[in-house]
Amino acid sequence: MKDELVAIAALIEAHRDEFDQHVAATEQRREWLKRKAALEKRSEPVRPRSL
Repeated sequence: MKDELVAIAALIEAHRDEFDQHVAATEQRREWLKRKAALEKRSEPVRPRSL
């Protein structure tokens, strides 16, 4: 397992900008999903009115 971790570390270092962009995009997506869930939880479903 140590060899795999060393290989991963080498890949990250060789492509640091791409890795940082991926991490930032993942964090932004998680934040968006959290905000979206909070908004959906807050809004109540609209009930149709009977005539």
